[in-house]
Amino acid sequence: MSNKLKIFTLVVLLCIASGCSSKMSVIPRAFGQGPNPSEICISQGISENNPQFSKCINFYKSQNSLNRNTMVIGTTITILGALFFERECDCLFGPDRGEKFKPE
Repeated sequence: MSNKLKIFTLVVLLCIASGCSSKMSVIPRAFGQGPNPSEICISQGISENNPQFSKCINFYKSQNSLNRNTMVIGTTITILGALFFERECDCLFGPDRGEKFKPE
């Protein structure tokens, strides 16, 4: 298995694990699962008749978009960092991994 495929698989597994955790509700909500913005606003006591209701919905929609964009950017930076580190160090994968970090 190539190094890029291993890193991609690891990142996907970490996202799945954190998305399934009850404490990490950012991933499911950012990608459409979980309560929708109108349910959140109603649960906070803002009724549909309130003039702030549409602003509340727009706020949560923008937060979901911001969370989604932040996660995509963070994942991309993490993958690129790992790939550049592996290229320079050649110590993440392979038979000699960790040898360069042992004290002499």
